[in-house]
Amino acid sequence: MDPAVGTLEAMMERWAAAIEGDDAAAIAALFADDGVLLSSDAPTARGRAAIARVVQGWIDAGEENDRSSTIAAFVSGDRAVLARAYEVDFATETGTTSEQGRYLVTFRRQDGAWLVEAMAIFADPAA
Repeated sequence: MDPAVGTLEAMMERWAAAIEGDDAAAIAALFADDGVLLSSDAPTARGRAAIARVVQGWIDAGEENDRSSTIAAFVSGDRAVLARAYEVDFATETGTTSEQGRYLVTFRRQDGAWLVEAMAIFADPAA
């Protein structure tokens, strides 16, 4: 396995920690300045400020307990892709609900550091 994969997976663990810490700015900081976040529950977010607003909406909706695992990883030079499965909980007034799905994230290495270039999140259909 390419050592970069561990670095990229650690970035996704920082994402989970930032959700637990209600820190949308920390998640946005994982993205390149021109990064893009695609999600079915929000308009396309371009740039860190827009990404932080979308993520803050998830935090405000009670998102917690973000868990994910890598399905596939590809690294070629200064570009990489992770396909991951996720499960996340949402705390509500009536209890906790869970959502499962997958996401595809592309990375680019810029000035020696990996940054998220684009992320597309796909929730599994409700059963």
